[in-house]
Amino acid sequence: MNCVFVAAVSLAQLISAALKQRGALVVTLVLLASTSNTVEAAKWISPDKSPSDSRDYRVITLRNQLQVMLVSDPVTDKAAAALDIAVGSGADPQGYEGLAHFLEHMLFLGTTKYPDAGAYQAFIQQHGGNHNAYTSFDHTNYFFDIEASALEPALDRFASQFVSPLFNETYVEREKNAVHSEFTAKLKDDSRRYFSAVKESMNPAHPYSRFSVGNLETLANRDNTSIREVLLEFYEKNYSANRMKLVILGKEPLDELEQLAKDKFSAIKNRRLPALTYTQPLFLEEQLPSLQQIEPLMNKRSLTLTFPVPSAKAHYDSKPLYYLANIIGHEGNGSLLSYLKARGWVDSLSAGSGLEVGTQATFDIGLNLTPDGQTHWQEVVKTVFVYLDMLKTQPLCKHCFNEQKQMLELSFNYLERSEPMHYVTMLASQLHEVPARRILKSGFMMSTFKPELIKKYLGLLNENNLLVTLMAPGVASEQRTRWYETPYALVTQSAQIRGLSGKHTGQLPFRLPDPNPFIPEKLAMVEGGDVRIPELLDLDEGFLSWYAKDTSFQTPKADIFVNFRSPIANNTARHHVMTALMASLINDNLNEFAYPAYLAGLSYQLYPHVRGISVKISGYSDKQNLLLTEILSTLKYSAFVRARFDIYKQNLQRSLENSKKQKPYQQAIAKTSELLVSPSWSDEEKLRELESINFEELVAFRTRWLQALDVLMLQNGNLNRSTALNHGAIVKQLITEQAQFASVSRSQVAKLKKGTQGFELQIDHPDSSLVLYYQGENKSYREQARYLLLTQIISSPFYEQLRTEKQMGYIVFASPYSLFDHPGIAFIVQSPAHSPSDILQASQQFFADHLVNITKMGDAEYAQHIKGIISKLEEKEHTISDRSNRYWIELDRDNATYDWREQIVASLKQLSKAEFVKFFEEALVKQSNALVVFNQGKQLTATADTKPAIKLFSAKQALW
Repeated sequence: MNCVFVAAVSLAQLISAALKQRGALVVTLVLLASTSNTVEAAKWISPDKSPSDSRDYRVITLRNQLQVMLVSDPVTDKAAAALDIAVGSGADPQGYEGLAHFLEHMLFLGTTKYPDAGAYQAFIQQHGGNHNAYTSFDHTNYFFDIEASALEPALDRFASQFVSPLFNETYVEREKNAVHSEFTAKLKDDSRRYFSAVKESMNPAHPYSRFSVGNLETLANRDNTSIREVLLEFYEKNYSANRMKLVILGKEPLDELEQLAKDKFSAIKNRRLPALTYTQPLFLEEQLPSLQQIEPLMNKRSLTLTFPVPSAKAHYDSKPLYYLANIIGHEGNGSLLSYLKARGWVDSLSAGSGLEVGTQATFDIGLNLTPDGQTHWQEVVKTVFVYLDMLKTQPLCKHCFNEQKQMLELSFNYLERSEPMHYVTMLASQLHEVPARRILKSGFMMSTFKPELIKKYLGLLNENNLLVTLMAPGVASEQRTRWYETPYALVTQSAQIRGLSGKHTGQLPFRLPDPNPFIPEKLAMVEGGDVRIPELLDLDEGFLSWYAKDTSFQTPKADIFVNFRSPIANNTARHHVMTALMASLINDNLNEFAYPAYLAGLSYQLYPHVRGISVKISGYSDKQNLLLTEILSTLKYSAFVRARFDIYKQNLQRSLENSKKQKPYQQAIAKTSELLVSPSWSDEEKLRELESINFEELVAFRTRWLQALDVLMLQNGNLNRSTALNHGAIVKQLITEQAQFASVSRSQVAKLKKGTQGFELQIDHPDSSLVLYYQGENKSYREQARYLLLTQIISSPFYEQLRTEKQMGYIVFASPYSLFDHPGIAFIVQSPAHSPSDILQASQQFFADHLVNITKMGDAEYAQHIKGIISKLEEKEHTISDRSNRYWIELDRDNATYDWREQIVASLKQLSKAEFVKFFEEALVKQSNALVVFNQGKQLTATADTKPAIKLFSAKQALW
């Protein structure tokens, strides 16, 4: 029985009611009220949930005023929990910027009950789980998932972090270095640099305008006060149970989950702290309108119009900003984007809520500019205001609102399951924002059309309430931000911006969106039994089609995959580049037609890969045939436009050039793959070929590309056999019947020689990086299982040793590195203070030392590691697309039995500890089949001992 009590009963109401009874009762009630922090509140709330949601929910409040949401899911194989505290970087004390972020780091590193700094992470890892945290302006969120049977001990460790964290002095100094490494790792990150400049345009009295990451300077000891003392004071003044929201998801019944919450989290101190509020305006009245110009490191061009507005969080049931975002950001015929693309000024446009800082927010319109758009950026801004003026002067689009409302209702009614960790993380944050009763539904509510509220927000989108930010090469940039040295220029009260607004004379080039023809109408589930795995539907030379009817997720959705494999897609660097250009132009031609389908819950992807181009359609199965027909017709017949070709050629050139400005470890990972996979082409090779490709050559290339194909198709979901056959007939009629068959093999992987080989990258970055890759001996299931288990066992201690103990850097991790089913493992480190040689030596020493620990590992611990990785492999799919993607990967392996997971699990169960210890020694300690890709940080002196003393990698390797 659901027992729902009104939560907002005041003490005065209780006493008033009691006065009508006997005097003794008055005393009892007053005593109960005065000790409300020690007596459990006898009330709980059942949130409104989707009719397709089989989980059970309950929201309770513990005696320490911690609100807890409980989610019971008897069929889940992963449990999860998240705790969100309404405190973030906005609460940083002046001069100690980054302190909230630093506290987030420190909370993981040992508690009174579990003093070992790595105990929490190790336990989560052993039991097939993951954990992390983030700090935003007004929230800090901690979260984890784990195999469902381990929830209780995991919660015990998790809760202990909020009950009795140690903030050990030793780790205070070490974690300061980790925060500093996180800061330095992103010194050349354009997004960080962008926001550091934007903050300069804001009200300096608003906490959001301050630096928030932290580094060794802001977290230094000073004035005879250690940073640990400051940290403890911040913790005492800000962390309190009444500012926290907790979500626990497990397979246990609600009553058991409630008892777990009470047992584990009631001990968190309630300091009865008031909610943090930020009343300062984000922008001062005298600052706007402002024009800010920012010089990026990468070759990129963006224009952002930022309008300060009141937060719309309280209007979750009518969503005025969501309505405006859908109209302004529409990409169909007659839209703002359509006009700007036709002028050759803009590639893409987005609109919607930007910052949310309590009662204040921003509405942002972001545009990616072409080089010509940079030249005409003022005209782009003028055009935006012409469009906004149209919206202000015309009646609001009622059918647009109704369509948005209808699609949100459909999404709620056929709600797909989120991955547990992501789900609890989102819910814990949302509990601060909306009533518990509406927590599950609030994101899908659009119940009331409020034209006056929409008009109020629309009226704030004006030239006097605006920050225009132009980020592009060569713009005015006389100033520098303090922490990131971002070049920028800022003009407040800009007459130039005011002059860009004005009424449009003549016929408007815009119109509001037409009624959406893709809104799904047939939502019934297909009758008949489901197919266990895809079955062969059609087999012709050059065309292979697989089909599975799957209604087990009880959602009227399906996925269609079509892989067009061409022997000339990637056989040369020139053809690789031309295939990429061709895919871009096809997507460009499709955009206006397909955008309404996207709004109606029917999305598509068309993307190039090493064997050709693939098409994926996902969403409501009704009307998928319309989208499939248009995509294939566009692929085959649509005319390319020379001006768009020029723009996408420039885009690809910028992308290839910008790859040299990615983070060092990202470049090292990409180079590792390039060295090992054949055929593959360097960015330099692609750029050389791109330069001479012309429009006529690309047009002719598409014709050749489509003449010989090998086509693979998969359909899965709410589709009957006749519908699937019809989809296949569309593919055959439009594409394959006019093409010859040509088999296209999978890529090959270089077979590494015995020993360790190296490749040095030249990167303009202060940090060093190193990727240490070990390759398996073969592609057998047993070898793949051994490398997966190796990652499971070693990743947590590797992180603990090199990041926490050795303080090598913020970016430290071990990851499976399988290339076309050829197993391997990669150890990745990016360091601001250590050379590649130091990193390699520390890694190799760790492997040697850890061999001892592996040898001494008890049978129970070894078995738990096996169980942990099996739990990851056997994790249930949450959506129809999760399952379809697994099938698609199996088909790419040419494995029509779809049993890769089962084969790996069987191999793991047969893998003895003795065999694994021997494998560990051969693979890591004796350093067989290894590749090191590294760069020397610019802030380190390049001496002989800073680079690994290893032989250089030879490009002429044998292939598997």
